[in-house]
Amino acid sequence: MKKIAVVMFLLLLGGMTAVPCEAKVHRGRTKDGVTYQYNTKTKTLTMSGKKIRGYWRESMKNILKGKKRKQRPWEKWRWKAKKIILKKGVESIENGAFEKFYRVTEINFPRTLKKIGKYAFSDSGIKKLVLPDSVTEIGSCAFAKNSIYGGITEIRLPRNLRKIGADAFTGHYFTSITIPKNVEYIGKLAFDECSELKTVYIESKKIKKIGKDIFRNIFDGVTVYVPKSKVKKYRKMFSRSMYANVKAMK
Repeated sequence: MKKIAVVMFLLLLGGMTAVPCEAKVHRGRTKDGVTYQYNTKTKTLTMSGKKIRGYWRESMKNILKGKKRKQRPWEKWRWKAKKIILKKGVESIENGAFEKFYRVTEINFPRTLKKIGKYAFSDSGIKKLVLPDSVTEIGSCAFAKNSIYGGITEIRLPRNLRKIGADAFTGHYFTSITIPKNVEYIGKLAFDECSELKTVYIESKKIKKIGKDIFRNIFDGVTVYVPKSKVKKYRKMFSRSMYANVKAMK
């Protein structure tokens, strides 16, 4: 009887320890109407609101003035969150809104999104980036990578995109990229240190400015295919960018 009682006790104890921890959902709302929700079990951060603001960066000017860095309320989960869901209605992700969310590997973007600000998703861990066609502007360093986490290997830019900021995609691993037909501006160092990049297809005939050294630190060179009617003009624009071999599309 004693043996049976001991066995029953151990089975009961094992069953108790096998019960998974329940998820805890943290919710909040900012003064400007942005709502956020973090699920501890799925490690998912869900955001809603028209404009999701970030914070001013820690510049030397602000440090000398004694200003303290203003944190976003959802920043407490930047070392834990693995997924970000931006709900329908979000139109703008402002500067630094999700900077250094190192472990995030997946981001769901809504079709209402129009603008991605500076450093908005820099140093995240995403590997596949597919942006909705509604996005018209990608800010400087928006997806720049300086950490050991992640690295984009697959990328698709929006059809309505007009501007790509400086250093927007620094440090990633995709091998090719297509610049859509409405792009008018590509900032300097936009694809700096994208060491695996081999081929760039430029569909746009509207480009007015290409910044300096957009392919810096890509030592094997990049073949850039452009519309036949723009070869001469674009070749001149790319003359300030090393490692760019401009050819006409077939």
